[in-house]
Amino acid sequence: IEYKSGSYEDFVLSHAAKKLIPIQAEIEIISNCNFHCIHCYVEKRESRIDGTTFYKICDQLKEMCCVWMLITGGEPLMHPEFFNMLRYAHKKGFELSLFTNGSLIDYRHIELFYTLPPETIEVTIYSLDNESQKAITGRSIDIQAIISKLTILKEKSNIVLKAILLTQNFAECDSIKELAKTNGFGFRMDAIIHPSLDGNISTINYRIQAEKAARLAMSDSISRTQLCNSYQSTKLPFETNGYEFPCSAGVYSFHIDSNCNLNMCSIYRNKVSDLRIESFQEGWGKLNKLRSSRRSIKTKCDSCKIKDICSLCPAIPRLYN
Repeated sequence: IEYKSGSYEDFVLSHAAKKLIPIQAEIEIISNCNFHCIHCYVEKRESRIDGTTFYKICDQLKEMCCVWMLITGGEPLMHPEFFNMLRYAHKKGFELSLFTNGSLIDYRHIELFYTLPPETIEVTIYSLDNESQKAITGRSIDIQAIISKLTILKEKSNIVLKAILLTQNFAECDSIKELAKTNGFGFRMDAIIHPSLDGNISTINYRIQAEKAARLAMSDSISRTQLCNSYQSTKLPFETNGYEFPCSAGVYSFHIDSNCNLNMCSIYRNKVSDLRIESFQEGWGKLNKLRSSRRSIKTKCDSCKIKDICSLCPAIPRLYN
Protein backbone atom coordinates (compact mmCIF):
# COMPACT_ATOMS: atom_id res chain seq x y z
CA ILE A 1 0.00 0.00 0.00
CA GLU A 2 1.13 3.55 -0.68
CA TYR A 3 0.90 6.37 1.85
CA LYS A 4 -0.03 9.64 0.12
CA SER A 5 -1.16 12.34 2.56
CA GLY A 6 -2.88 13.12 5.86
CA SER A 7 -2.32 11.58 9.27
CA TYR A 8 -0.17 8.47 9.02
CA GLU A 9 -1.98 6.89 11.99
CA ASP A 10 -5.37 7.49 10.35
CA PHE A 11 -4.01 5.98 7.14
CA VAL A 12 -2.87 2.83 8.97
CA LEU A 13 -6.17 2.51 10.86
CA SER A 14 -8.18 2.92 7.68
CA HIS A 15 -6.19 0.20 5.93
CA ALA A 16 -6.47 -2.09 8.97
CA ALA A 17 -10.24 -1.59 9.06
CA LYS A 18 -10.60 -2.57 5.41
CA LYS A 19 -8.49 -5.71 5.84
CA LEU A 20 -9.63 -6.57 9.41
CA ILE A 21 -6.05 -6.45 10.70
CA PRO A 22 -5.77 -6.59 14.54
CA ILE A 23 -3.31 -3.74 15.01
CA GLN A 24 -4.40 -2.49 18.48
CA ALA A 25 -3.91 -4.92 21.38
CA GLU A 26 -4.85 -4.42 25.01
CA ILE A 27 -3.46 -7.13 27.28
CA GLU A 28 -4.34 -7.47 30.97
CA ILE A 29 -1.34 -9.51 32.11
CA ILE A 30 -2.52 -9.75 35.73
CA SER A 31 -5.75 -9.06 37.62
CA ASN A 32 -4.07 -8.58 41.01
CA CYS A 33 -3.45 -5.08 42.31
CA ASN A 34 -1.77 -3.61 45.37
CA PHE A 35 -4.58 -1.04 45.52
CA HIS A 36 -8.18 -1.86 46.46
CA CYS A 37 -10.01 1.01 44.84
CA ILE A 38 -13.63 1.65 45.77
CA HIS A 39 -14.64 2.17 42.13
CA CYS A 40 -12.66 -0.64 40.46
CA TYR A 41 -14.51 -2.51 37.71
CA VAL A 42 -12.10 -5.50 37.54
CA GLU A 43 -13.32 -8.71 39.14
CA LYS A 44 -11.82 -9.49 42.55
CA ARG A 45 -9.91 -12.57 41.47
CA GLU A 46 -6.31 -13.63 41.19
CA SER A 47 -5.14 -14.60 37.73
CA ARG A 48 -2.30 -13.83 35.36
CA ILE A 49 -0.95 -14.75 31.95
CA ASP A 50 2.21 -16.81 32.30
CA GLY A 51 5.31 -15.70 30.46
CA THR A 52 5.40 -18.59 27.97
CA THR A 53 1.79 -17.95 26.89
CA PHE A 54 2.45 -14.20 26.63
CA TYR A 55 5.44 -14.83 24.33
CA LYS A 56 3.32 -17.14 22.16
CA ILE A 57 0.60 -14.50 21.91
CA CYS A 58 3.18 -11.85 20.99
CA ASP A 59 4.52 -14.08 18.21
CA GLN A 60 1.03 -14.68 16.82
CA LEU A 61 0.08 -10.99 17.02
CA LYS A 62 3.24 -10.03 15.19
CA GLU A 63 2.45 -12.52 12.44
CA MET A 64 -0.91 -10.78 12.02
CA CYS A 65 0.71 -7.33 11.79
CA CYS A 66 -0.26 -5.96 15.23
CA VAL A 67 1.38 -2.57 15.84
CA TRP A 68 0.25 -1.12 19.17
CA MET A 69 0.18 -2.98 22.49
CA LEU A 70 -1.17 -1.65 25.79
CA ILE A 71 -0.01 -3.60 28.85
CA THR A 72 -2.35 -3.20 31.79
CA GLY A 73 -3.84 -4.99 34.81
CA GLY A 74 -4.66 -5.06 37.74
CA GLU A 75 -1.26 -3.60 38.44
CA PRO A 76 1.07 -4.95 35.72
CA LEU A 77 4.22 -4.26 37.73
CA MET A 78 3.07 -6.94 40.21
CA HIS A 79 3.53 -9.68 37.58
CA PRO A 80 6.56 -11.80 38.58
CA GLU A 81 7.63 -12.04 34.92
CA PHE A 82 6.94 -8.40 34.02
CA PHE A 83 10.55 -7.55 33.15
CA ASN A 84 10.97 -10.42 30.71
CA MET A 85 7.52 -9.83 29.23
CA LEU A 86 8.22 -6.17 28.49
CA ARG A 87 11.63 -7.04 27.05
CA TYR A 88 10.07 -9.63 24.75
CA ALA A 89 7.27 -7.32 23.55
CA HIS A 90 9.82 -4.57 22.93
CA LYS A 91 12.07 -6.97 21.01
CA LYS A 92 9.12 -7.98 18.79
CA GLY A 93 8.78 -4.33 17.78
CA PHE A 94 5.42 -3.39 19.30
CA GLU A 95 4.77 0.26 20.10
CA LEU A 96 4.12 -0.16 23.81
CA SER A 97 1.96 1.69 26.30
CA LEU A 98 1.75 0.92 30.01
CA PHE A 99 -1.03 1.66 32.52
CA THR A 100 0.13 1.64 36.16
CA ASN A 101 -0.57 3.29 39.50
CA GLY A 102 3.15 4.05 39.76
CA SER A 103 3.54 3.01 43.38
CA LEU A 104 5.79 0.02 42.65
CA ILE A 105 8.25 1.74 40.32
CA ASP A 106 11.76 1.31 41.69
CA TYR A 107 15.32 1.65 40.35
CA ARG A 108 14.98 -1.65 38.41
CA HIS A 109 11.94 -0.38 36.53
CA ILE A 110 13.63 2.95 35.87
CA GLU A 111 16.61 1.13 34.35
CA LEU A 112 14.32 -1.08 32.26
CA PHE A 113 12.11 1.77 31.01
CA TYR A 114 15.13 3.95 30.30
CA THR A 115 16.77 1.20 28.24
CA LEU A 116 13.59 -0.10 26.58
CA PRO A 117 11.18 2.82 26.85
CA PRO A 118 7.45 2.35 26.33
CA GLU A 119 5.99 4.99 24.02
CA THR A 120 3.61 6.07 26.81
CA ILE A 121 3.49 5.44 30.56
CA GLU A 122 0.14 6.47 32.00
CA VAL A 123 0.00 6.80 35.79
CA THR A 124 -3.26 7.18 37.67
CA ILE A 125 -3.21 9.76 40.48
CA TYR A 126 -6.24 9.53 42.75
CA SER A 127 -5.43 12.22 45.27
CA LEU A 128 -2.63 14.47 46.51
CA ASP A 129 -3.97 14.16 50.05
CA ASN A 130 -2.78 11.07 51.90
CA GLU A 131 -6.03 10.48 53.78
CA SER A 132 -8.13 10.84 50.65
CA GLN A 133 -5.73 8.56 48.75
CA LYS A 134 -6.09 5.91 51.43
CA ALA A 135 -9.89 6.24 51.48
CA ILE A 136 -10.05 5.67 47.70
CA THR A 137 -7.37 3.02 47.22
CA GLY A 138 -6.82 1.53 50.68
CA ARG A 139 -3.14 2.50 50.45
CA SER A 140 -0.98 5.42 51.49
CA ILE A 141 1.68 6.38 48.94
CA ASP A 142 4.41 8.98 48.52
CA ILE A 143 3.24 11.02 45.53
CA GLN A 144 6.42 13.07 45.35
CA ALA A 145 8.56 9.94 45.20
CA ILE A 146 6.51 8.73 42.20
CA ILE A 147 6.79 12.12 40.49
CA SER A 148 10.59 12.12 40.97
CA LYS A 149 10.89 8.76 39.24
CA LEU A 150 8.59 9.78 36.40
CA THR A 151 10.65 12.94 35.87
CA ILE A 152 13.63 10.72 35.04
CA LEU A 153 11.57 8.62 32.65
CA LYS A 154 10.06 11.55 30.73
CA GLU A 155 13.34 11.84 28.81
CA LYS A 156 12.46 8.55 27.12
CA SER A 157 8.68 8.11 27.34
CA ASN A 158 5.56 10.22 27.10
CA ILE A 159 4.42 10.44 30.73
CA VAL A 160 0.70 11.05 31.31
CA LEU A 161 -0.98 11.62 34.67
CA LYS A 162 -4.59 10.46 34.71
CA ALA A 163 -7.16 11.67 37.24
CA ILE A 164 -10.15 9.40 37.85
CA LEU A 165 -12.93 11.76 38.92
CA LEU A 166 -14.87 10.57 41.95
CA THR A 167 -17.05 12.23 44.54
CA GLN A 168 -14.08 11.93 46.92
CA ASN A 169 -11.49 13.74 44.79
CA PHE A 170 -13.48 15.97 42.43
CA ALA A 171 -12.11 19.15 44.01
CA GLU A 172 -8.50 18.02 43.40
CA CYS A 173 -8.64 17.69 39.63
CA ASP A 174 -7.13 21.13 39.00
CA SER A 175 -4.30 20.41 41.46
CA ILE A 176 -3.44 17.11 39.75
CA LYS A 177 -3.58 18.86 36.38
CA GLU A 178 -1.22 21.55 37.67
CA LEU A 179 1.13 18.87 39.02
CA ALA A 180 1.30 17.34 35.53
CA LYS A 181 1.88 20.72 33.88
CA THR A 182 4.60 21.75 36.35
CA ASN A 183 6.56 18.57 35.70
CA GLY A 184 6.11 18.54 31.94
CA PHE A 185 3.76 15.55 31.88
CA GLY A 186 0.63 15.03 29.84
CA PHE A 187 -2.72 14.99 31.62
CA ARG A 188 -6.15 13.50 31.11
CA MET A 189 -9.16 13.00 33.32
CA ASP A 190 -11.78 10.28 33.28
CA ALA A 191 -15.22 10.66 34.83
CA ILE A 192 -16.66 7.40 33.46
CA ILE A 193 -17.26 4.94 36.31
CA HIS A 194 -18.80 1.58 35.40
CA PRO A 195 -20.38 -1.21 37.41
CA SER A 196 -17.81 -3.92 38.06
CA LEU A 197 -17.46 -7.01 35.88
CA ASP A 198 -18.75 -9.27 38.67
CA GLY A 199 -22.12 -7.47 38.72
CA ASN A 200 -21.51 -5.06 41.60
CA ILE A 201 -23.16 -1.72 40.77
CA SER A 202 -22.23 0.03 44.04
CA THR A 203 -19.19 1.48 42.22
CA ILE A 204 -21.43 4.02 40.49
CA ASN A 205 -22.20 5.61 43.88
CA TYR A 206 -18.80 7.30 43.60
CA ARG A 207 -19.51 8.78 40.17
CA ILE A 208 -19.86 12.54 39.91
CA GLN A 209 -22.75 14.15 38.08
CA ALA A 210 -22.37 14.52 34.32
CA GLU A 211 -22.96 18.27 34.52
CA LYS A 212 -20.07 18.68 36.99
CA ALA A 213 -17.74 16.65 34.80
CA ALA A 214 -18.72 18.66 31.72
CA ARG A 215 -18.19 21.99 33.47
CA LEU A 216 -14.77 20.89 34.70
CA ALA A 217 -13.71 19.67 31.26
CA MET A 218 -14.96 22.76 29.43
CA SER A 219 -13.53 25.25 31.93
CA ASP A 220 -9.98 24.44 30.81
CA SER A 221 -8.95 25.59 27.34
CA ILE A 222 -6.61 22.62 26.75
CA SER A 223 -9.19 20.03 27.84
CA ARG A 224 -11.86 21.81 25.80
CA THR A 225 -9.71 21.75 22.68
CA GLN A 226 -8.85 18.08 23.21
CA LEU A 227 -12.52 17.19 23.54
CA CYS A 228 -13.54 19.19 20.49
CA ASN A 229 -10.78 17.63 18.39
CA SER A 230 -11.71 14.19 19.67
CA TYR A 231 -15.39 14.53 18.81
CA GLN A 232 -14.64 16.03 15.41
CA SER A 233 -12.65 12.91 14.53
CA THR A 234 -15.02 10.29 15.94
CA LYS A 235 -15.94 9.06 12.48
CA LEU A 236 -14.36 5.64 12.18
CA PRO A 237 -12.95 4.53 8.80
CA PHE A 238 -15.68 1.92 8.35
CA GLU A 239 -19.47 1.63 8.56
CA THR A 240 -20.94 1.49 12.09
CA ASN A 241 -24.58 2.44 11.49
CA GLY A 242 -26.94 -0.38 12.40
CA TYR A 243 -24.22 -2.69 13.72
CA GLU A 244 -24.27 -4.18 17.21
CA PHE A 245 -20.84 -2.73 17.98
CA PRO A 246 -20.31 0.93 16.99
CA CYS A 247 -16.54 0.93 17.60
CA SER A 248 -13.23 -0.55 16.47
CA ALA A 249 -13.57 -3.68 18.65
CA GLY A 250 -13.35 -6.78 16.47
CA VAL A 251 -12.36 -4.64 13.49
CA TYR A 252 -8.79 -3.69 14.42
CA SER A 253 -8.78 -3.65 18.24
CA PHE A 254 -9.31 -6.27 20.94
CA HIS A 255 -8.71 -7.16 24.60
CA ILE A 256 -7.02 -10.19 26.18
CA ASP A 257 -7.76 -10.74 29.87
CA SER A 258 -5.57 -12.29 32.56
CA ASN A 259 -7.14 -15.71 31.93
CA CYS A 260 -6.01 -15.55 28.29
CA ASN A 261 -9.55 -15.00 27.02
CA LEU A 262 -9.94 -12.95 23.84
CA ASN A 263 -12.65 -10.28 24.24
CA MET A 264 -14.19 -7.40 22.34
CA CYS A 265 -12.85 -4.89 24.88
CA SER A 266 -11.99 -4.48 28.55
CA ILE A 267 -15.63 -4.04 29.59
CA TYR A 268 -17.29 -6.35 27.04
CA ARG A 269 -15.66 -9.60 28.06
CA ASN A 270 -17.41 -12.10 25.87
CA LYS A 271 -14.56 -14.65 26.01
CA VAL A 272 -14.80 -15.80 22.43
CA SER A 273 -11.57 -17.77 22.62
CA ASP A 274 -9.15 -19.20 25.19
CA LEU A 275 -5.75 -18.40 23.70
CA ARG A 276 -4.11 -21.14 25.73
CA ILE A 277 -6.05 -23.61 23.57
CA GLU A 278 -6.83 -21.82 20.30
CA SER A 279 -4.60 -19.67 18.14
CA PHE A 280 -5.14 -15.92 18.07
CA GLN A 281 -6.04 -16.20 14.38
CA GLU A 282 -8.92 -18.55 15.22
CA GLY A 283 -10.17 -16.26 17.98
CA TRP A 284 -9.85 -13.17 15.80
CA GLY A 285 -12.09 -14.76 13.21
CA LYS A 286 -14.77 -15.26 15.88
CA LEU A 287 -14.52 -11.61 16.94
CA ASN A 288 -14.83 -10.50 13.31
CA LYS A 289 -17.98 -12.57 12.92
CA LEU A 290 -19.54 -11.10 16.06
CA ARG A 291 -18.59 -7.56 15.02
CA SER A 292 -20.34 -8.01 11.68
CA SER A 293 -23.69 -8.75 13.34
CA ARG A 294 -26.44 -6.19 12.84
CA ARG A 295 -28.68 -4.78 15.56
CA SER A 296 -32.09 -6.41 15.43
CA ILE A 297 -33.80 -3.64 17.42
CA LYS A 298 -34.13 -0.05 16.24
CA THR A 299 -34.25 2.72 18.83
CA LYS A 300 -34.89 6.45 18.92
CA CYS A 301 -31.14 6.88 19.24
CA ASP A 302 -30.74 5.95 15.56
CA SER A 303 -32.12 9.32 14.44
CA CYS A 304 -30.49 11.40 17.19
CA LYS A 305 -28.51 14.43 15.99
CA ILE A 306 -25.61 13.81 18.37
CA LYS A 307 -25.35 10.05 17.98
CA ASP A 308 -21.81 10.42 16.61
CA ILE A 309 -20.59 11.43 20.07
CA CYS A 310 -22.93 9.15 22.04
CA SER A 311 -22.79 5.74 20.41
CA LEU A 312 -24.95 2.77 21.42
CA CYS A 313 -22.31 0.69 23.20
CA PRO A 314 -23.74 -2.74 24.14
CA ALA A 315 -21.11 -3.18 26.87
CA ILE A 316 -22.70 -0.59 29.17
CA PRO A 317 -26.20 -2.12 29.55
CA ARG A 318 -24.52 -5.53 29.78
CA LEU A 319 -22.65 -4.38 32.91
CA TYR A 320 -25.83 -2.97 34.44
CA ASN A 321 -27.87 -6.11 33.70
